[in-house]
Amino acid sequence: MNNAGSIGDVSAQASGTTKSDTTLPTVKITSPANKASVPHGNISVTATSSDDVGGNGINNVQVNVDSGTFTIATPGAPGNWSTWSIIVSITTTGSHTISAKAVDKAGNTTPPNNPTKVSITVT
Repeated sequence: MNNAGSIGDVSAQASGTTKSDTTLPTVKITSPANKASVPHGNISVTATSSDDVGGNGINNVQVNVDSGTFTIATPGAPGNWSTWSIIVSITTTGSHTISAKAVDKAGNTTPPNNPTKVSITVT
């Protein structure tokens, strides 16, 4: 509104266009390390995730063991998925695979049919 009480021209910001987020988010499991040997029982999984600059941000990260059901992890801080963790229970000794995928707020998944994986040996 100007000094005369009139509303001026529509601003460029208000009439601008929006950019669609089509870039896949990333996720990296930091612990346990790939090919690590860990004792059976509750295993702490920690990792990082990120969305592209200008993206909509991470909505959640999901983890599974040996192609089981994906479970949502816990963000490092509420709404902040740059770091996250989850406890998985593996009671059977032998080789196992822990997989993780990030889903951003635009619905993009990392990568949709091939999540990040680490292979571990449970003793």
